[in-house]
Amino acid sequence: MDDWTRADWREARPIALVVPGDCQVDDEFWRLLAPAAIPFVSRTSGADQSLSQVAEAVEHLVALAESSDLEVAADRLRAVNPVAAAYVDTSISFVRGPGGDTEIADRIRRFLRVPTIVTSTAVLAAFRVLGASRVAVVSVYPDAVDARIAPFFEPQGVAIARIGKPETRMEHGDVSQALARMDPIELVEAGAALDGPEIDAFFIPCTAVRTLEAIEPLEAQTGKPVVTAIQATMWAVARLANVTGDAPLGGRLFHEPALPSGTQ
Repeated sequence: MDDWTRADWREARPIALVVPGDCQVDDEFWRLLAPAAIPFVSRTSGADQSLSQVAEAVEHLVALAESSDLEVAADRLRAVNPVAAAYVDTSISFVRGPGGDTEIADRIRRFLRVPTIVTSTAVLAAFRVLGASRVAVVSVYPDAVDARIAPFFEPQGVAIARIGKPETRMEHGDVSQALARMDPIELVEAGAALDGPEIDAFFIPCTAVRTLEAIEPLEAQTGKPVVTAIQATMWAVARLANVTGDAPLGGRLFHEPALPSGTQ
């Protein structure tokens, strides 16, 4: 943040972020948005346990998606007068299938009255702007949650070609603190192992995972774009806020100055 000047702070655009209460990667919000925008975060409750420890993981995610706690968290952000907003979670936004993501965005938008996007919508927009139709997924989720990825993306034109897992993951009992402290090499190695001529891009879901140090190394090793949950969400909400610049470590996606047409 040493590059920030007094003028930068005055001109930075306020962005509202609603995130699960157990999120521990706020530094990545700042690293991708600053100095052009300031992320203001409000946390929800109920997402503070490993999905591997929830008997019905999918039902638990659906309950979080439908909880009024999202509106409560969004309401806290009115005072910052944001110019754009995002809901920052992957599984909660894709678990109900196509339309479940935009329903969350609509609810937050009604409170904040600014352009709003959620993580799964942002990831889909990223694939579209990058021209990727067959992707490999590096997932930390349990299998029951992985099974909901393809039903969200494939009806919308993105085929899930392969899913692989790093060593650190929810099925081993790892919670958000462990996921946020993963060595980026785990993600790079797991992604590279999934590569093949049929793969257009890589996807690293889960907003509990810190991914910035993995994006460009995996892109360099495979020659293909990498889309991650945090990166795609910050890229999309920045574009909604009319912030169009590149970001260090943001990979190929941050070279794209605009969302694809029709993105909701």
